[in-house]
Amino acid sequence: MTSCKTLVLSLFISVFSINSQANELLLLGEEKIIKLLPNNQEKPFEASGVSLVKQKIMVVFDNRHDIAQINKNLSHGKLIGSPDQNSEFEGIVYDQQKQLFYVIVESIKKGDENSSEMVTYNKKLQAINRQAINVSFKSRNKGFEGIAYQYINDQLTLFLLCEGNQCKGGKKGKKPGKGRVLVFQLKDHI
Repeated sequence: MTSCKTLVLSLFISVFSINSQANELLLLGEEKIIKLLPNNQEKPFEASGVSLVKQKIMVVFDNRHDIAQINKNLSHGKLIGSPDQNSEFEGIVYDQQKQLFYVIVESIKKGDENSSEMVTYNKKLQAINRQAINVSFKSRNKGFEGIAYQYINDQLTLFLLCEGNQCKGGKKGKKPGKGRVLVFQLKDHI
């Protein structure tokens, strides 16, 4: 089994193009995340979600609160925010209409329960809202793993992918054929 440290150091950002005549993806470039973010090697990068916004690749991390902004040509990047503690961030999307980022938190401990939340950032990547997501997980590390959104009837609708089958950890979460996407509509959001 690969150790986390080895895994983290081998993460790459890759850019592909579709060759319509050969019906294949062509690798246009790739680079180690750590090489794109200079002077930030004191804490590893456990990349967990990515989104393309205009000419920037936005990356969130499991173990950091800061968000990487990397040029599409993979020449350089920067971190925005503070890396001070684990974030459990698992996915990021950009709402072009409202010019907001939505970041999903895998799970957080609240009392005896594990739940989740969505953090909303403005276009300068300043956190402006945290919204609880009304779902409970038995396992701290088997929460949400991905995010997509769409407006349905002018309401922000989130599609959240559970990491474990049936949205559970342990043996139940490993049983194949029971994957879940949960759909939430946020009526009172920014």
